Amino acid sequence: MQKLKLPKIIGHRGACGLAPENTISSLKKASSLNLSCVEVDVKISKDSVPILFHDESLERTTDGVGFCNQHNYLDLRKLDAGKWFDKKFANEKIPSLSECLDFLYEKKMNLNIEIKPNKKFELENVKNIVKLINKKPKLPNYYFTSFHIESLKLISEYLPNINRGLLIDNYISSMDDILIMCEKYRCFSIGLDFNIINSEIIKFLKKNKLIITAYTINNIKIAKELFDLGVDSIFTDRPDTIKI
Repeated sequence: MQKLKLPKIIGHRGACGLAPENTISSLKKASSLNLSCVEVDVKISKDSVPILFHDESLERTTDGVGFCNQHNYLDLRKLDAGKWFDKKFANEKIPSLSECLDFLYEKKMNLNIEIKPNKKFELENVKNIVKLINKKPKLPNYYFTSFHIESLKLISEYLPNINRGLLIDNYISSMDDILIMCEKYRCFSIGLDFNIINSEIIKFLKKNKLIITAYTINNIKIAKELFDLGVDSIFTDRPDTIKI
């Protein structure tokens, strides 16, 4: 498996500081800013369609209620996923992963698919993402990440030759344990909350030949400090202001 080369700047949920997160409008905004790679969050609907969505529940980013895996895809498409962000995005739809892949292939952009935990649906989640990917004749370059070890384990079994990365969201008590997980699931990258990054952590990860990404950075000063420490890539909501 050849390591995927990551750009320094990756758009978070598209360009979610400029358009509603995980929507086609957000991907279009990232494309208009000449980003070569974006990250999106993927879950599944009740009828097993992989969709772009972050939260467990619908309330924060749509006018719906309940969990996305309690609704069929066609019903989710009826929800407004844009007005919460700005009224000019009213009637924005929740996109399928298929739509996202088609758009990014057309724009020649790379994709980081973050697999969100779907409680008790992890296997079905991964199986349906893999099924979609395997039947698409044309795909952008892509890789997987997850905070969820079971999802990474499943991806490593179903798509062993596709790059994947581990995400860490809290204080690292044992770097050795993290390294063991990365080696076990053949992760090429590790993504860290920028607040827990220090020179010691960077040195350890570099020594073990891991690509280091940091999230979520919307301040140019912090971005430069992280790059100076040795971070390879950062995720940002505001690719219009983070230019390196």
